[in-house]
Amino acid sequence: KRGRPPKKGKDVKLQALFASQAEFFTQTKLTMYGQKTAVSYLRKDLLWGKELYQTPRFVLLNYNGWQSILACTNLIMHPEEIIKLYCLRFKTASQYELVTADAFGQSQLNQPLRTRTQGVGERLLAE
Repeated sequence: KRGRPPKKGKDVKLQALFASQAEFFTQTKLTMYGQKTAVSYLRKDLLWGKELYQTPRFVLLNYNGWQSILACTNLIMHPEEIIKLYCLRFKTASQYELVTADAFGQSQLNQPLRTRTQGVGERLLAE
């Protein structure tokens, strides 16, 4: 072959990794939303983008029957730290939504965030 070798390989479908690499998931217990919860995760550092490539760290997370894909550009962070930070982020977003709903009589955030955090508000009210 002629020319420079490609910078990246074949495309990776992150959602497909939940099934194809299920045996490589790490099992652990983390404190999430005030409770010790059994989770499994898989860390993948992949080249991403068009022309100006970046290498984010993706964490595929199985949690209470939910599958989530978390992303972080800090490659030295451990996957468990990334999961904890995302929990704080969603807890904060959920509390903000509850406050704005009380203050204005309706939520000021868009529908996709409520869908992603569905159930979080009930857990926060129970704490």
